[in-house]
Amino acid sequence: MVEMLLAQSFAKNMGL
Repeated sequence: MVEMLLAQSFAKNMGL
């Protein structure tokens, strides 16, 4: 679960 959340946060930051 933590990994998934981190991956999503990272992807969103990159999308910025």
